[in-house]
Amino acid sequence: MKEVIRHTVLILLLSLVGPAGVCQAITAALDTSSWTEYVNTDDLQSGAGSDLNVNYWSAIFNMDITGTLGNWQVDVARSDTDWNTNITISTRRLSDGTGSGTIAGGTSWLAVNTGNYFFNGSQDRTGINLRLVVANISLLLGAHFYTTTIIYTVYDN
Repeated sequence: MKEVIRHTVLILLLSLVGPAGVCQAITAALDTSSWTEYVNTDDLQSGAGSDLNVNYWSAIFNMDITGTLGNWQVDVARSDTDWNTNITISTRRLSDGTGSGTIAGGTSWLAVNTGNYFFNGSQDRTGINLRLVVANISLLLGAHFYTTTIIYTVYDN
């Protein structure tokens, strides 16, 4: 069984969109509704003539994994709609959350690509803190509205 959660990330206007799918055995949910980031002159490193800030951080959001029968794994992937490959987006698990089970992995920043193992655990865990960071935004990219979808997939294994 697997549960898929999708986030849409938009550059120049950044937005996270909540859960997209429901599975019978595992329920996974994110508590985030949106993340909006306007990149403008306020984001210049040193004023006129300088480049943009290096990183743009999402708010911390929570993942709940419930209804499990044992061990599970979370993978993360990126599905580009209109994305510049020079821009990187990474994710990280900031907390263990709470619950009777265990949790391991995902505490280092992981560049999100076509599909990566993120972290694993057992039994129910709630309040697992996650965060995204977008990097390598530059004036050299030009003004554009970049879009990608971040997909968290929870597998019951």
